[in-house]
Amino acid sequence: MYISQNTMMKLIKIFLIIYFCIVGSSSVVLGQSALYQGDLKPKLDYLSKLLQEDPEEFVKEANLIRGQGIKDASSAVDFYSLLSEYYYARGKFDSMSWSLNKAKSFVKDDKSSNLISIYLQLATSFYFSGNTDSVKYYQNIVSDFIDEQSPFYPQFLLVEGMKYQRAANYVKSIEVIIEAAKILESQNNQAKLAIAYNNLAINYEKLQLIDLQLEYLLKAQEINSLLEIPYHLAINYNNLGVFFKNQNDLEKAVYYYELSYDNLKKVKSTFLLAQNMTNRANIHEKMGEYEIAEQLFLECERLCEENQIHYGLMASAINLGNLYRIKKRYIESEVQLNRALELSRVLKTKKEEGAVLQRLFWLERDRGEYAKALDFQTRYHALNDSIINEKVKIEANELRDMYEMEKKENAIIILSNQKLYQQYVIALMALGLFVLLIILILWNNKRKLAEKELQKEALQRSHMKTLLQNKDREFKGLAGQFLDIKAQLDEATIKISSIMNTDAQDHHKFKKIDEILNKKPFESIKNNLDTQISSQNTEFFNRLLNKFPDLSPAELNLCAYLRLNMSTKDIAELLNRSVRTIETTRANIRRKMTLESQDNLVSFLMGFVDSN
Repeated sequence: MYISQNTMMKLIKIFLIIYFCIVGSSSVVLGQSALYQGDLKPKLDYLSKLLQEDPEEFVKEANLIRGQGIKDASSAVDFYSLLSEYYYARGKFDSMSWSLNKAKSFVKDDKSSNLISIYLQLATSFYFSGNTDSVKYYQNIVSDFIDEQSPFYPQFLLVEGMKYQRAANYVKSIEVIIEAAKILESQNNQAKLAIAYNNLAINYEKLQLIDLQLEYLLKAQEINSLLEIPYHLAINYNNLGVFFKNQNDLEKAVYYYELSYDNLKKVKSTFLLAQNMTNRANIHEKMGEYEIAEQLFLECERLCEENQIHYGLMASAINLGNLYRIKKRYIESEVQLNRALELSRVLKTKKEEGAVLQRLFWLERDRGEYAKALDFQTRYHALNDSIINEKVKIEANELRDMYEMEKKENAIIILSNQKLYQQYVIALMALGLFVLLIILILWNNKRKLAEKELQKEALQRSHMKTLLQNKDREFKGLAGQFLDIKAQLDEATIKISSIMNTDAQDHHKFKKIDEILNKKPFESIKNNLDTQISSQNTEFFNRLLNKFPDLSPAELNLCAYLRLNMSTKDIAELLNRSVRTIETTRANIRRKMTLESQDNLVSFLMGFVDSN
């Protein structure tokens, strides 16, 4: 079976991920400032407030405090826990794991509530980084210390629900998280309740239950509005914007993106603000509101330029270039796209360079410059193929670096040889199931094609049958007309002959008419009918001969007339044979076909035509 290059790259990626299953952490953003020596408790309270209200200022203040310089273990745990919350809010889950491991290193009691909380947060961080084994590991560690009366029980259930979600058991995940949500509601723990609602929305999205997905997104948004934490509220509104964008309800999508923008201005995150502007501009572009889209793209460009966000500048140039192409402002489009191409090469972002090449291809195609368009298209495909190969190498190197880093930091998770062997077996089984699935899909497609061919043949047979029936009716009508005309001519011939024998007057006129009639003027018509009955029954004759090879040409010809259900007398008239001769021939046909006395010859021949 043929496997494409893309499929092979995906399989290689799967095996690399299995091999480097222990996910390390990335480096920390904290600077190398002097050690903080003052009373840390007020500072930590201030940091906690900044984390919710001004994350950028939080980073500046956190850079003043070095974990190595905190002498009080309790304060160190609180500091790194706050830092992990910062990373969690920004989706930097490897850094979140690092900060939690640093906090764990200051906890000496293996059964303390601090350590249980850290383990549950570590399970959460590994859930988001896609390391299901680590989620199970940390959940198993704390399971011995947590029962239904424990204050950590609802958080334990949330981790359990995340584990089922990662295993694609969305129904079980919903069941567990709903149980956690009920406890959190009774505890009035609004912050974690919002997390539970967001996870329920994710599960319902996977099950394509969009009404329930929206319901829980709105519930989470309601809680975050009450908590008045701008960052979480901005993310919640953003998720609602994404939901309505996916439902193609663009007006509501814009509405929620704008609410997200209002809260992001409070957070003062320039990167997220630029991203929000881009999202809104893309929707306005899709709605055909090009002027609004252009203003937002330009505002995003200005913001990125002021804050030296080079990636944002490149993205803005790509978007503006494509928008100007749509508006047929080709010169401006070319300027922006060339600028984006230059930035993508400076930043060494091949994916974005490919996107620029693709849009330059579109631009030249719209201009009618097909040679240039072909050149850009060729360069785009070549770059895209190289990106796939390079991406596999980069991911492999990243996984290897993360693995080595985690070993240096004395990470807890160490996979045994037996566990690695089991994972390889599972991977091979998964690969086998994947191949089996492909085979089943191919077989199913082949079966459907065969069914379609059968349906096509049946349709053709039905069409041919209808066509044959129409021709039979047409021939039968012509034969009837011929017999009527012949009967009338015979009658006229007899009358004229009688008149000629009795009436001498005008004898010469009737004699001339008699001479014309005796020449049998309809003989040619009769010959045409014979030719037609032979030509349109070729397949019928062949099938008869295949089954009854002893049939003579005269008997075959009679069979063609018999299946038209014509009377023996009419057939005799058409064939210029006596009725007795026709009946004798019919008897011979029945004998050669081995028909019983109760079998009707005409019905048999008509049924023989309809059979396969």
